[in-house]
Amino acid sequence: LTHVGAGLRLRLTLSRASLPGEAVLTPSGRLLHAESSAASAGHRAALEAAVRNTERARGRLRQTQPEEALALWKGLVAGRWSIVDWVDTDGRRYLVAHANAVSARDPRALSPRELDVAEYVVQGRSTPEIAYALGLAEGTVTRLVRSVLRKFGAARRSDVAGLFGAVAPFRANVPGLRDATVLTPGSNEALWRRLSDAERAVVEQVLAGRRAATVAVSRGVSVKTVNNQLGAVYARFGVRGKTELATLLGRPPSGEAVG
Repeated sequence: LTHVGAGLRLRLTLSRASLPGEAVLTPSGRLLHAESSAASAGHRAALEAAVRNTERARGRLRQTQPEEALALWKGLVAGRWSIVDWVDTDGRRYLVAHANAVSARDPRALSPRELDVAEYVVQGRSTPEIAYALGLAEGTVTRLVRSVLRKFGAARRSDVAGLFGAVAPFRANVPGLRDATVLTPGSNEALWRRLSDAERAVVEQVLAGRRAATVAVSRGVSVKTVNNQLGAVYARFGVRGKTELATLLGRPPSGEAVG
């Protein structure tokens, strides 16, 4: 999914304009050309290492140690570049680094790297997944997530999802409802109305940060019942968890809270 997303972004970017690569390297990892931010010493080293790792991953390692090969092949290099093959007219193969960072609206003066991380937080990605997708260390991602939470004044990742979704509306394909749009100021009333009273009561509490056991006690039902209701809601809206659900639904419509 990470590589498909990066590939789609790159195709869309290159279709709008004929953008040259910011760096050209040989399959051995030798840098032949670099410009813009790719010319800095740190980024040059990162690109060279990424090419060597990618070439190693696509060789025998993918048969002998596929998990190690996959770990070497990052979604992005230094959170910015996608590296693609390019074959010259003489048949020689080169690796070209194209700028392909995640793009999203900036709701709270986030730095470019924080904005990248926030976008994946909204998607419900875990810290290891974000680190893999952006080609960053997990410790770096953890630090960036904390910074994003601080700037949003949020305590949990699901809080960021609701706020981020409210500032940057997106369109989602929800079965039974065409082109559902997350509406400012962060509430999609059409989707909230698709929940039963019981489901809505559970969803509101879960998105407020309560654990399933706490919700079960307040509702006078079993934890299994709460989890089953959540699972049904996730499946109906095609989301993978509460972070994506918070992004899709936004805040409950005002004045209609269910206890």
